[in-house]
Amino acid sequence: MTAKLNPAPESAPIPIVYLIDFFGKGGGTENQLAVLVNNLDRALFSPTIVTLREVKGLSTAKVNCPVHNLNVTHLLSWHSWRALRHFVRFLTDNEVEILQLFFIDSNIFGVIAGIMAGIKTIIIGRRDMGWWYGQRRRLLTNLLNRRASLCIANADAVKRVVMTHEGIPSEKIEVIYNGVPESIGLSASDIRAKLAIPADSSIVTIVANLKPIKRIDRFLRVASAIADTSTHFLVIGQGQQKEELTALAESFGIGERTHFYSTVNEVHAILRECAVGVLTSESEGLSNVLIEYALNGLPAVAFDVGGNREVIVHGETGFVIPVFDEAAMAKSIGHLLADASFAEKLGNRAREEACRRFSVPTMIHHHEQVYLRVITPKKPQPDKEDTSK
Repeated sequence: MTAKLNPAPESAPIPIVYLIDFFGKGGGTENQLAVLVNNLDRALFSPTIVTLREVKGLSTAKVNCPVHNLNVTHLLSWHSWRALRHFVRFLTDNEVEILQLFFIDSNIFGVIAGIMAGIKTIIIGRRDMGWWYGQRRRLLTNLLNRRASLCIANADAVKRVVMTHEGIPSEKIEVIYNGVPESIGLSASDIRAKLAIPADSSIVTIVANLKPIKRIDRFLRVASAIADTSTHFLVIGQGQQKEELTALAESFGIGERTHFYSTVNEVHAILRECAVGVLTSESEGLSNVLIEYALNGLPAVAFDVGGNREVIVHGETGFVIPVFDEAAMAKSIGHLLADASFAEKLGNRAREEACRRFSVPTMIHHHEQVYLRVITPKKPQPDKEDTSK
């Protein structure tokens, strides 16, 4: 572990601004940002979050630092130009030393503002496999990111995508894994009753927003191929596909054993009642869900996309399945359901690995070390000797 760097005791905390498109409760990136700012050492850093826009009906994640909104709904607008000037003044007036950017609109807006404000340390964040890449956005971000000091990616797989598509050299990319809080002590006593799942039935679950990129349809097809007809299937998430997916489960003949549940506070309690955690996404950066499965002692089964292999140790904490091989996924899940002692062994190993590699303190420590490393120390100039006497 790198020795901890500390500014001189008399130094004021380093002002950091995090710019993000929106800051809604429940999103993976937003949750990670909330965990980061809530745990930063306030003797060393003074964080502020600035959002481009608010999303109607989406509550803001709770943080212990100021949150400001610029009300930028579209980058190419007169209001956006006025907001840019306001943000530049904010950065200069507050003598901000580090500007860290999340999501693509904030990347574009923030790099321009950072250049105008003379910010020397501009950090861009990448947390996905580049699903947003298009020719215009790629060309624009590639041009602007030449002025960035560093890119922080949350997985080696994401780093490789950034190197390939954005041309950022390896030495300017730092990989810092997500830090996920360990499970909280919620009671699981009434979970099965609430979901109408028999006490002696195994539960296979997927935690994912109900949107196309998560491919819940694949999960349901895999579920329909599980030989044990007493197994129940639980989809935990929110989204507009619920009606469509419910009908699909019915068409696969597993409607009575498939449950859809929208929750935030009870996720960990529910996971402790499950036997296997599954992820069927088309694309992932570093999945918080896989880490949550592990922290709750669940062996995970996921397709080999994105950073999934960086969380799951194949055959030791779960199974990484060739991309979209649904038959192989069903077989692996069936193996875990049929051999409870083997599944428990994998789940225990998964918990140990997650606590070691994906803890909040580890994630915070790595960020703090990066921040202190990229800041150029402001060395006071010695007084020149008066030679006129």
